[in-house]
Amino acid sequence: MHPDGPASRDATLRAARHWHTLHGTASGRGAPSECIEAGDLATDMTFVAHPYSQGIRAQSGAEL
Repeated sequence: MHPDGPASRDATLRAARHWHTLHGTASGRGAPSECIEAGDLATDMTFVAHPYSQGIRAQSGAEL
């Protein structure tokens, strides 16, 4: 996180449109369509299977 807190949607979109030599990463759910369209790469991760659902706890080096 930036020391001043999270960036606003408008600031993020301005940066994505004008700073083509920089790389940025945003994570979370429910990204606005204008943010997805401004980016070169968007991924929608969908839960399929996870060991936690079988009672296996998080392991150092994998999830932690």
